[in-house]
Amino acid sequence: MIISISTGSVRQACENTSKAIKLIQKQFGEQIQGIELCFMLKQELDEFTLDEESIKFLDALQFNTLHAPVIGLDYGRNGETREIMQKIRKINSQVTLKQITFHPNHVSDFSVLVESGLNVCVENLPDGKTRKGWQFPGEFQKFFSKWGGFGFCFDVNHAMANGAKPVEFISMFDKKIEYIHLNATAQSGNADHALLTESSPETIEKIKPVLALNKPFVIEVNINKEKTPLIKKEISLIKTLEQQAKEE
Repeated sequence: MIISISTGSVRQACENTSKAIKLIQKQFGEQIQGIELCFMLKQELDEFTLDEESIKFLDALQFNTLHAPVIGLDYGRNGETREIMQKIRKINSQVTLKQITFHPNHVSDFSVLVESGLNVCVENLPDGKTRKGWQFPGEFQKFFSKWGGFGFCFDVNHAMANGAKPVEFISMFDKKIEYIHLNATAQSGNADHALLTESSPETIEKIKPVLALNKPFVIEVNINKEKTPLIKKEISLIKTLEQQAKEE
């Protein structure tokens, strides 16, 4: 079982992504097999650096990924996109990134992602005025029929926030899913990226089919600084639930 942690999960406990790596290494390093470098803003990616200690730590892990910036961006044939791709390729030259995930509603020209030479995933999104068309299995089926070279990053919370059952995505995209953003929803309809440890038994039951998959899991939650230590409990619960799901 591969369990990774998104640096976004400890965002509120750290000043930047570089320090998030240090925190994850110190608190959870012996329990995980990967890290997702998560950037919401281009500026965060521009300012990101890796020192020798972090490179050594990441190199020892099996499954490192990167979540490309999303806020205020349009991925196409423009200068910002070229700069972002150049920076991601530089990081990829320092540590191996298994997948690079993009929010598809921020991409106007998918051929640019193909030409990047990177292993690209697109992610299912929560509801929103600018996100229409990227929430449900049928919509992605049409997309992958045209862009079959892309992988799929399945976000559990996003699906449930839209009222979709995780099993609906699994039945259609089991082979296409490269990895999973594992999170829950504290309240129905909320894209709140809650901890499984703080979720209802009903929510956990809906998520169990995901845990039976032989896919890498990235813990991507939105928690405050005080709750950061709970990620240890989250890792233990995921392992327990995976075993239960495979036995059922």
